[in-house]
Amino acid sequence: MSTMYFDSIILYSTKKIGQSRTSSAIYHLLNGRKSIQTLQDAKIFELESFYSIYPNLSKVVFQQKLTKLVKNGYLTIVNNDNVFDITDAGEKWLQTQQSHFCFQALNGIKYAKTADIFFKRLLLFIQTIINSNEEFFSFIPINDEKEITAWVKIFYKKVRPYQKKVKKNLFKELKLLLKTIPEELSNMFVDRLSGYKNYGLSTQQLAAKYQLSVDDINILFVGMTHHILSELEREKFKYNLLSLFVELPSERLPISLSANKTNQLLRKGSSLDEIAKLRKLRINTVEDHIVEISLYDPYFPFESYVSEEEQIIITDAIQRTKSYKLKDIKEKVNEQISYFQIRLILTKLTK
Repeated sequence: MSTMYFDSIILYSTKKIGQSRTSSAIYHLLNGRKSIQTLQDAKIFELESFYSIYPNLSKVVFQQKLTKLVKNGYLTIVNNDNVFDITDAGEKWLQTQQSHFCFQALNGIKYAKTADIFFKRLLLFIQTIINSNEEFFSFIPINDEKEITAWVKIFYKKVRPYQKKVKKNLFKELKLLLKTIPEELSNMFVDRLSGYKNYGLSTQQLAAKYQLSVDDINILFVGMTHHILSELEREKFKYNLLSLFVELPSERLPISLSANKTNQLLRKGSSLDEIAKLRKLRINTVEDHIVEISLYDPYFPFESYVSEEEQIIITDAIQRTKSYKLKDIKEKVNEQISYFQIRLILTKLTK
C-alpha cells in the first residue's frame, strides 16, 4: 500500500473549505471538537463524513502534515493567518485517491459516538471468548477501560452457558462481514484481533507490516468500523450477534447536554431571556444552543428567529459574497440583522 489516506483527507478538506477558514477548522473537524462552529462547518462545507474521525490527533502531527503537503507542492500558504489552498498538483493527486474504500466508508457525523465503543467491545470480547473456550483465564485483557470491560463481562456472563455456539456464530458473521471489505483491509482487521495466548498487532506493528503511517492505519480502522456499522444497520438480521455490540442511540437529538436543557425550555415556551436568567447563562450561550439545535432538528422553526424578509436579505448577502465568513456576510446586511440570525440561516441553507 502506497496510498496516503490521511494526507488525502486533509487535502480534500482544504479544497472544500478553501480560504473561508484557517487550518485550525480542519483540525477541530478531524478531532471532533464539540463546538457549534465546528459542527456547522462540517455541514456547510459538506465534510460531515470526516467529523471526529481522528479524536487523538495532536496539533503537532497535524502541523507536520500541512508542512509536508506544502513541501510536496500539494498545498500553498495563502497568508500568515494559517490559511491554505490546494494546488493544481494537489488536485491531480487527490483525484487518484477519492475512489478508495476509506473515502466512501467514512461517516463521522453519524458514527463518531458509537464506532470506538463498538470496536473496543468487539476486540475484547473476541479475546475473552477465544481464551475462555480454551479454559485459559489468565490472559491479560487488551482493554482496561471500565465501561468497556464492564459491558464485556456482563455480555460474556449471559452467553457463557453456550459460548462454543456463540463463538462459532460470531466468527461466521465476521467472515461474512469481512467479505464486504477489500481483502487487504480485511486481513489487516484480522491481524488486529487477539486470540489464544497471543495478541493482535498494535497500530505501530500494522504500520510496519503494511508500509503505512500510523495515521493512515488509524484512519483505515475508523473507515472499516464505520463500514461495519453501516452494514449492521442495513443487514441487521444477517448479523444478529454482531448487532448486539452496537451501543443503542439516544432518542433525543444528538446535541450537547446543555443544549438539550435549553431545547426542553424552548419547547415549554420560554424565551431566550427567560432561559438565560433561569439557567444563569449569557444570551450568547443560549444562542449557541439554538444554532446547535437547528442543525439537527428537522422541524426547527427558523421563522421564529429570522423573518422571511431577513432570510431573503441574508441569503442574498451569502450569494453576493460567495463566502461563509460571518464577518463578510454581516457587512452586506443591515445593522438590525445579528450574527446569530446569520448563523441560523447558514444552517438552514445546508439542510
